[in-house]
Amino acid sequence: MIAVRNVTQLALPAMNALDPANYAFHLVSYDSQRSRSGAITAMMQAVAHDNAVGILGEYSSLISILLALAGNPHQLWQCASATSSEMSIKAEFPRYFRTIPDDPQQGLRMAYLARAMGWTSVNLLVGTDFYGQSIGYNFQQSAAALGISVETSLTFNPGTNDVTAAIAAIKASASNIVVFAAFAADGVTIFREAKRLGILGSQYAWVGSESMSLYLSSLDPRDPKYAADMANAQGLLYLFPRQASATNEFAALQARYTATYGGNTDVASISYGTIFYDCALAMARGLIQVANRYSPSAVLAHTSNASLTDFITTFDGASGRVVLDAAGNRIGDFDVYNVDNGIATVAFSVAASGAVTTVAAPHFYSGSTTPPPDRPPKSIAYPNYGDPGVIVLAALRALVLAAILATMVYLSTMRHLAAVENLSWPFLVTIATGCVVMLVSEFLGIGVPVGAWGCHASGWVLAVGFDLVMASAGVKTYRIFSIFANKRLAALKGVNNSNLMRIVTATVLVQCLIFAVWVGAFPLAPQLSANKAYIMYDCKAVSPAGATAYPILLGVSLGYNGLLLLAVAFFGYKTRNVMSAFRETVWIAYTAQNIVLASLVAIPFSLIQLPEWGLGTYYLRSAVLLYAIAFTFYALVGRVAWTLVHSGVMHQHANNPAPPTGRAVSTTQLGELHAAAAAAAGTTSTTRAADAMKVSLHHDSGRVAHVHGVYAVKSTSTPWYALPAWERRAVHLYAADGMLVIVPDAVHASGIVLKLKCVQFDPDPPAAPAPLCVELFHTGAKGGSWMVQMGSQAEHDAWVKVDDE
Repeated sequence: MIAVRNVTQLALPAMNALDPANYAFHLVSYDSQRSRSGAITAMMQAVAHDNAVGILGEYSSLISILLALAGNPHQLWQCASATSSEMSIKAEFPRYFRTIPDDPQQGLRMAYLARAMGWTSVNLLVGTDFYGQSIGYNFQQSAAALGISVETSLTFNPGTNDVTAAIAAIKASASNIVVFAAFAADGVTIFREAKRLGILGSQYAWVGSESMSLYLSSLDPRDPKYAADMANAQGLLYLFPRQASATNEFAALQARYTATYGGNTDVASISYGTIFYDCALAMARGLIQVANRYSPSAVLAHTSNASLTDFITTFDGASGRVVLDAAGNRIGDFDVYNVDNGIATVAFSVAASGAVTTVAAPHFYSGSTTPPPDRPPKSIAYPNYGDPGVIVLAALRALVLAAILATMVYLSTMRHLAAVENLSWPFLVTIATGCVVMLVSEFLGIGVPVGAWGCHASGWVLAVGFDLVMASAGVKTYRIFSIFANKRLAALKGVNNSNLMRIVTATVLVQCLIFAVWVGAFPLAPQLSANKAYIMYDCKAVSPAGATAYPILLGVSLGYNGLLLLAVAFFGYKTRNVMSAFRETVWIAYTAQNIVLASLVAIPFSLIQLPEWGLGTYYLRSAVLLYAIAFTFYALVGRVAWTLVHSGVMHQHANNPAPPTGRAVSTTQLGELHAAAAAAAGTTSTTRAADAMKVSLHHDSGRVAHVHGVYAVKSTSTPWYALPAWERRAVHLYAADGMLVIVPDAVHASGIVLKLKCVQFDPDPPAAPAPLCVELFHTGAKGGSWMVQMGSQAEHDAWVKVDDE
């Protein structure tokens, strides 16, 4: 404020020129130390030592109010830049006046500016002192009258270094416009925290009160944060009383300032300079007027008892025409300054009538001249058909639905085949129905949720579909497990289709009972959850009891389905090496594992909503769920149709040669094999047939000791995506040693050795990709299965006969 003091002292020649024949004035400077106690001490010293009759100062309302009250017993006249509306109460402050408009005028002009910018929603941040509270109160009153809503009204303690809570609240509010009243030092703190929390940027606008005019000049170039503090003010708008620099008094002041201090400083650029200069002129004019009416001695003795009406006068000052109302408040217009690249220039003028005139295009934080919107466009964070991602997922879901329906139509025409019958057609239908139900559940979660149904429908339907699939898969693996685990045939009577279907039905009914209790007694209802960036809906309990029951019922439902999934995984694992059509139990185990992995992603993102991700959590959860459903259907049902279609194509070419890596068709007949065995009774002999199947018989028992041949072999335990090829292999069966060997048809080649007790075979595998195939299954720890294509029907029958023996 040294520059302001220098300007004020230059008013002394003009003061003494008012009536030089009768009055002379002296200006005496005292340091208030920017504190209330320091200001009171300085005032008392001025009265006692210099018989002061008037005070110019202080800057802030907090200190000026105390000075005015303490000066009342001495009838001290006071003029300052303090703008609090508190000081318009003349019963408390009878001798206070100001050459700056008061806070009600400034608050109204700030509201006028907000309206002119097109803002109807703002945040308000003010200090807890008289100045901040006065600005805040008057702005809110004016904003309400102009139809501007204040989203958040926040306060801070002047001089504090912690404004995190207030800035965080602004960040979370619905508006990106901040109207604030703060002294320059507090403005530095506020801007630093706003920068840290990300609300200084192209989407935000800050409008400050006239005290922010000191912000730039208060920064110390030696401060390491100087550049950052300067940059933080980019785009700032602040109001300041209009200063008319075209007056004669201003020209005289400018000349004296240049003559005294040199340089090219424009006095108008010194905030509060002309205001305090005109305070000094108004003080001199008022004292002369009171002295002329009540006598100079009464003024010097502090006994004039003059009123403010006796004191105030109108004149042309350095800041323009000075007109005071009955309360000592200056009536005037405001200019709006815009900080761009560290320089503050006038961008608008705001008249008392509310008219806002553009002087120069403002530049906001990004450099744009377009005011940022008060309410940025909100993203819809709930799934809706206006979102491209939701549409893509819905289209993919519809394609999977169509594929499931087409597959089931095809399988219904083929259900008379043994391949389909062996897999239990009713359960294939139930599994497919469950997959369809789960896909449909995803459509129910799109759009604005309505009532309890909007919160519960998707989850309920999804759970029912899941239970249909898992229960059906579970009872199928349980039936296979029961067949191989039970030693008594009577124990297997309970695993027929009717009983197993009852288990599936009961499983679904239990899940429905859980949801019925949930919806009936503890329903959830959708609640709009919106912030400045997103619109989303949260499902909340409608009662305290519902809030308590929510985690319990959710846990029961998830636990119930988790136990069902674990049961399927258990039976699938236990029967993984059992020979079954289409290796069904292995794929059921794969399905269970796949669902577990998918659940690790889908369940957390179903329960946790992250507004910052927008629809990202929905995309991820829906994509994972769609994959899990598609994989489940393919693994449990779709593979059957695919194999039938593929087999049908192969059988259309049954008269064509075997696969490229196959061998010539053998002419060995089953009868010839037995004839050779009979002829060699009691000796070891070898029977050959067109260099194909070779059989060695035991010389004592006459039973087959060794059978081998070279065939086209294909692994069927390789993952479906690896596309295993047919390869030429020699197959040896050593009956006496209990070994089955599959090796490449080459010298010193290594291959696979299997114990016969761990080998099962299917003479007519439904998944055979070619005719005349036998499928071998290894039920040992490592598992595995192979498709072997024979050269002729007779040779196929001969191998089957040998395997049976």
